[in-house]
Amino acid sequence: MSNGSKLSFGPFRDLPIARKLLITILTTLTVALVLSAAGILIADSALFKGYLQNDYETLSQIVADNSTAPLAFNDPKTAAETLAALRARTHLVSACIYRPDTTLFASYTRPDVLSGCAPTLPRTGEETANGVVGIFRTIMLTGRPIGVLVLRYDLKEIAERRALYGATVLGVLLASSIIAVLLSAKLRGIIAMSIAQLVRATKAVADTADYSIRVEKNLRGRIGFPGGPVQRNAQRHSIARRSSYNGTAR
Repeated sequence: MSNGSKLSFGPFRDLPIARKLLITILTTLTVALVLSAAGILIADSALFKGYLQNDYETLSQIVADNSTAPLAFNDPKTAAETLAALRARTHLVSACIYRPDTTLFASYTRPDVLSGCAPTLPRTGEETANGVVGIFRTIMLTGRPIGVLVLRYDLKEIAERRALYGATVLGVLLASSIIAVLLSAKLRGIIAMSIAQLVRATKAVADTADYSIRVEKNLRGRIGFPGGPVQRNAQRHSIARRSSYNGTAR
């Protein structure tokens, strides 16, 4: 386990402190943003799919209400004109009205779609196939069914939304990384310089056994350790060593 850790972190361990801090900051920032973005994308996709479902359910009710007169008066042309108004919905694949005997009464098909409305009413219900969702709505007149409206729409809008969110997250990630690098440059320099000074002071104490060596006062605040306790510990350690030396000499 330790060998694997050495192999994995060896190159990172050998980097300068300033670069280690930069990598740590960027890695933390990237992981946080990616996890947040993934959660937002998953939640938004689920919520937006429900929103689309409700939106097309409402649309089907409106179209069904506007199709009662053409069905009652057997006017397929007027019904087709009503359905043609749905061309503003670019993700609507087709809209079909069927008579009570399940034969096709009027239809609208998006221009780029090859297969439009079936000649007879498909199996009723709501199902998803090949990325297309079908909504079935019974057309009622004075409490009795006079036809069935079928709306079919694709789910490409969800994919487009995901792509937009993904591009937005990528842009935010790049901008945040640039800002983090710029803002952390001075901080990394202060920390690296402070640690380097502390290392030099520690090495000097170890080489000379001179416990009167002190680091700069402002360095203590940068590192986050109060100077008093550190100095007192060093003094106690010095006294203990001297006492031990004197006892040995006697």
